[in-house]
Amino acid sequence: MQLARPAGGACCDACSRPPHIVRRWIPEGDLGTRATLDAMEELVRGSLRVELTRQYARHIMGGSGGSPIVRAQRLKEWLTPRYRFEPDPLELEVISAPDLQLCRFQVDGFVSGDCDDLAVLVAALGILAGLRPRFVVIALETGGPFEHVWAELWDGMRWLDYDLVAVVQGIRPAQHGARRATRALTL
Repeated sequence: MQLARPAGGACCDACSRPPHIVRRWIPEGDLGTRATLDAMEELVRGSLRVELTRQYARHIMGGSGGSPIVRAQRLKEWLTPRYRFEPDPLELEVISAPDLQLCRFQVDGFVSGDCDDLAVLVAALGILAGLRPRFVVIALETGGPFEHVWAELWDGMRWLDYDLVAVVQGIRPAQHGARRATRALTL
């Protein structure tokens, strides 16, 4: 697994430098899923201190914030047209820190990545918007390994699904397999 974050930790100077890469071995199976979720949570936690991430959260919320339902909707409305699916390289799990994704957004005009990249970005922006996140992992086949993750945000009444990858990849809710687990972020 590779964890990527801007070398300097802040943008835009950091955007011009190669990202800082952390490589970790992860085990197979459910232990690997747990290790990946730990790494995702670490990236979310780290990005909360980065001014770029904080600036984008303020920008998306329009300054005033509003109710949790309004904040959750603003985040989804901002992210949906700006997200493009990009798979990881073969045989390599890469998770990009939210601040690195936002640096790339400033350059490319869109956010790209796979399900874990999107999940950490949603979780970080959600926290900074005052919303409680959790990660959801699923198996796509009954009895199979966990293969897909997304973030949900609590809007004060219900958990809202931010699984834009499922839309792009054509994964329908009925295909979300029998194995499903959730993990609240402990921040």
